[in-house]
Amino acid sequence: MGSLSKLQRKRILKYLQNNRRCTVLVLYAARGTKELAYAEDFASVLREAGWAVSGPEPSEHIHPEGMQIGVQDSSAHGVGAHLLLDTLTAVGVRATLGLAKDFFPDSRSKTYCLLIDTKA
Repeated sequence: MGSLSKLQRKRILKYLQNNRRCTVLVLYAARGTKELAYAEDFASVLREAGWAVSGPEPSEHIHPEGMQIGVQDSSAHGVGAHLLLDTLTAVGVRATLGLAKDFFPDSRSKTYCLLIDTKA
């Protein structure tokens, strides 16, 4: 993984701007600047699409394989998490969906969290 390409950014904006706006917390594996740069790319494009974004914030607890979308409650995550998952998949970013508590113990109060690890 690296930075988002211009085409990926454009397509993400196209998919998300005219759909549901959600709240997301962007976290990244706190190993180095590569992870931060990638997290900043995602936070920026989500903000531009009209989403309420917190972060990016480093986390020592993130050890996923690639991009993870964490939800607080699997029974209540609604269409927002699936919209984000489908959008990332459509632009060539491999991502999976799971419970936030499975990724890190201090699960936050945001609806969704995007967990970024560049080692995938």
